[in-house]
Amino acid sequence: MKSRSRIFCFSGQVSAFVMAALMVSPPALAQGAEAPDSEEVSGGIEEIIVTARKRDENVQDIPVAVTALSGDALAARGVETTADIARFTPNLQLSNGTAGDGGPTSMTAYIRGVGQDQALITYDPGVGMYLDGVYISRSVGALMDVLDLSSVEILRGPQGTLYGKNTIGGAINLTSAMPSGSLGGKAEVTLGRFDRLDFKASLNVPLVQDVLDAKLTLARLERDGYADRVVAGDTMGDDRTYAAQGIVRWTPSERVTVTLIGDYTDKNSASNYQQIAAINTVAGLTRGRNNLPTTQPKLTSALIGSYGNYESGTSGPNFSNTEVWGSSGTIDIELSDTVALKSITAYRGFTADLGSDNDGTSAQIVESIVNQKQNQLSQELQLLGQTDRFKWLIGGFYMRENVTADETRWIFPEFFPFNQACLPNPPQGNPRNCPPNLSALFFYDQDVKTSAVFAQATAAISDSFNITAGIRYSHEAKELSGNTRFLLNPTAFLVQPYSRDDSWDAFTPMVSVDLKLSQDAMIYAIASQGFKSGGFVAVTLNPAAAGESYDPEKIWTYESGLKAEWLGGTLRTNVAAFYSDYSDVQLSGLENGVVRTTNAGKAEIYGAELEVVARPAPGLDYNLSVGYLHTKIAELAAGVTSTAVGNRLVRSPTWTLNTGLQYAFDLAGAGTLTLRSDATMLSKYYNDIANYEDLAENGYVLVNLRATYALPGDQFELSLFGNNVTNAYYKTGAASAFNDFGFNFAFFGRPAEWGAALKVKF
Repeated sequence: MKSRSRIFCFSGQVSAFVMAALMVSPPALAQGAEAPDSEEVSGGIEEIIVTARKRDENVQDIPVAVTALSGDALAARGVETTADIARFTPNLQLSNGTAGDGGPTSMTAYIRGVGQDQALITYDPGVGMYLDGVYISRSVGALMDVLDLSSVEILRGPQGTLYGKNTIGGAINLTSAMPSGSLGGKAEVTLGRFDRLDFKASLNVPLVQDVLDAKLTLARLERDGYADRVVAGDTMGDDRTYAAQGIVRWTPSERVTVTLIGDYTDKNSASNYQQIAAINTVAGLTRGRNNLPTTQPKLTSALIGSYGNYESGTSGPNFSNTEVWGSSGTIDIELSDTVALKSITAYRGFTADLGSDNDGTSAQIVESIVNQKQNQLSQELQLLGQTDRFKWLIGGFYMRENVTADETRWIFPEFFPFNQACLPNPPQGNPRNCPPNLSALFFYDQDVKTSAVFAQATAAISDSFNITAGIRYSHEAKELSGNTRFLLNPTAFLVQPYSRDDSWDAFTPMVSVDLKLSQDAMIYAIASQGFKSGGFVAVTLNPAAAGESYDPEKIWTYESGLKAEWLGGTLRTNVAAFYSDYSDVQLSGLENGVVRTTNAGKAEIYGAELEVVARPAPGLDYNLSVGYLHTKIAELAAGVTSTAVGNRLVRSPTWTLNTGLQYAFDLAGAGTLTLRSDATMLSKYYNDIANYEDLAENGYVLVNLRATYALPGDQFELSLFGNNVTNAYYKTGAASAFNDFGFNFAFFGRPAEWGAALKVKF
């Protein structure tokens, strides 16, 4: 009865949501007024072509919840990094405030409450990120500056069949703008608050007419920090970035296209801005440290709020130097009029040197310097075919990856003088009453091999009714080796060298049906499964936990929706409702000196989404998206104490709302003036698995404004913009070391900023 009543309750909530959706006055968003490869209907909204199912399709014709934006739409909305995409997508959370030591290039992604909060290099993301069809396997380096994209697609819900591992929450596809085939380009200069000075330029060059084309994009991005380190005298949030991308497209015949892409980014930044949120004065380490004869401030609640907004007392390491590179080769061959072959070969990697004062206070509690390296080699093959009534795709995927990390972590370094007298280690029984010697050198190296085969087919039972089914088999093997040494005595092992290996297999099926109610309306239902890889404990002060393994997590999602266009194509409404059965949920946190992940049990997820885009008059566009999300821990495995039944999942606000209004004024031959406003609202959400109130974000509203004047011909554009114009102060993430080291800390978003940009097309 309890389960049945819960379903009835959910059905009532969804019904109310859908009724509200149908009563909304002419608005918009879903896939944006401008769209990837869009074709405008006269006086109406553009037709949006996406590749969510590995082939070109109208977004209104596929049974998948997708948000898509073109490069022009991203520019109109002032999108600067991949994290900004969340401002236009329901039930999507993207930020760079992460647990672990990911630095400013690390992106935490959650879709419908499913993702991964840990940025340690051995952890797999829960939302798959793809750049030009290439999987980005780590969180570090996934937060990218948007340089010259043709489109972004956000697929909500598990994508385990066509995309595979670690798309348990969904997938994000980034597609670069290809060479235009004609000589020309564009350049843009941006000035703004905090001495911002950005320069971006792209040049298209036809090397052999209609056969060989090239494109080069360069960028230099620079701005000073927005948060003051009062004690150290420097700032946090500084950024110095150099980036380049080169694309060569060769078309030796009408049926063959070869695309080569290379990219490189060198980002030198300060640490993410953070502040202390709570102090546990009864924790053993905290009490021991407070009893030391030190001039440093005591660890008491007086430290909380001792500095103002955008101020920090940290005085430890404060840098993030990351290099990211990649290359790919894509070959498209039309074997016949009905069969095509695609091959994607890619190599990517990064190095990251990260220094942070993890506790966010002027006291010396936890500080770290982390050096990371990663490389991956991947190959994907797709064979696609279609007839009048049948579309099919079969494929295979292989990836080999290596990640390595050297970490120096100072943990309560004020114990050092007392530890020195106890070297090499306190005698058994600790008769000299030596304090814990916790500062350590961590090393770990992980190899990952992934292989998969997949197939999907769509059968048109009639002109209006389709059935789609697919399945993927994945095999993943991981091998981890590592050790932990005492910082004060590097020849002595706290954790002896170890090596662990394991492998996992998964079948991830999907099935969907869709029915055309009319030329402009479709209803659909889909059931799909996804999984996220298992792994090992790598960072530990406890020898017994070294290499401890955890299993994959899995999810089944059941979704139904309506996609429709109204009023002669001037109004588009997409509605989806979903329920997810989330099992073997991986929860990560610091526990007794171990960054541990456990398969905690089961979670319950359900919700609904509304996306609308409208063009009620020429030049006027309005967009709206609303997301409702319910999440909670439903069952816990034996021995799990890091969370509780009834707790919400991390970064899962009950409500997300995004809205935008844009109007283009025709200045009667003197050009065009376009005014745009965007607002994003999130309700309360928790940033950690224990649902600490001091780490929760109680909800916020972000408002961005932009005005763009374009001369006739659109060759010159001048934009004035303001981001977060109300100067909202909000958490972007948090981490807890409350029970182990005696503190919680939170990361915060950027303050109000303004600037001007000049763009020239030639």
